[in-house]
Amino acid sequence: MSPKFLYFVSNKIMKQFLLILFVTCSTLSFAFGSTLGPFSTEPEISIFPNPTSQYFELKNGKDVKQIIIYNLFGTKVKSFRGDGRNRYDIAELSNGMYLVQMLDANQVIVTTRRLSKK
Repeated sequence: MSPKFLYFVSNKIMKQFLLILFVTCSTLSFAFGSTLGPFSTEPEISIFPNPTSQYFELKNGKDVKQIIIYNLFGTKVKSFRGDGRNRYDIAELSNGMYLVQMLDANQVIVTTRRLSKK
């Protein structure tokens, strides 16, 4: 094989590799991008107090219509209707880490937040 042929083959392979890398990175960027976009003016939903022992409240949660609490094994342990109440009682839950999933009126996940129960 001549060096010219090897250069052509390796150059062609490199172009294919770069194309695959570009498509993969673009796809990952799209898949993991924010649903609101980088310049969103929507305030971020937060949970407070965190950690907590008795209850939690939502800040900026006006669009939240359902709240589901999961343990770290993925088991649903409690749910609430997001009806604008200020406090959601979790006193009966065991101490530990939980995931709080918030859904809108169309049952679309708005966000998921970590909650520490002490």
